[in-house]
Amino acid sequence: MNNYEFDKIILSIALAIFAIVFCINMGDLIYYPNIPIKTKGYKIDIPEVNHDGTNKVEEIDESTLDLKVLFSKANYKNGESIFKKCSICHTINRGEANKIGPNLWNILNSKVASKSGFAYSSAMSNKGNLGDIWSAQELFNYLKSPKKYVPGTKMAFAGIKKIEDRVDLIEFLRNHANSPAKIE
Repeated sequence: MNNYEFDKIILSIALAIFAIVFCINMGDLIYYPNIPIKTKGYKIDIPEVNHDGTNKVEEIDESTLDLKVLFSKANYKNGESIFKKCSICHTINRGEANKIGPNLWNILNSKVASKSGFAYSSAMSNKGNLGDIWSAQELFNYLKSPKKYVPGTKMAFAGIKKIEDRVDLIEFLRNHANSPAKIE
């Protein structure tokens, strides 16, 4: 047996050991990644259940909320981020054309269904004809579930359930006006 044959055998054994060690370490990296505990897994919200089988989730009576307090903590940047969902159907800047929905410039404290050049649903037009105004409270209630708040509206948006998100969005809309409306 010459030196080359011996070198081939040693190299083959070393390569086999390297391959085994490499595969074990790759398996550990795949199946046991070093992720901090805070971000490991997925958060699944499971409502707590009472002894009688009903959910413990408590509904907040939104009619008792003080909007002035909520708006004092409003986050304009979050509202801007939330508006990206709205921008599929609405424009926000002065003079922009309507899309599927009307332009929302200066919407706060304006009359419902009053944007010129937009064909409102009969349900929304009726609301406007009654003299309703898009106050902060009115928008707050409407944005929770548009189809429930104004049955028959053409707006096909499910709504925004989180109170803070609705307040932040209204804060964003409030600041897109000739002069920001006061929250009352």
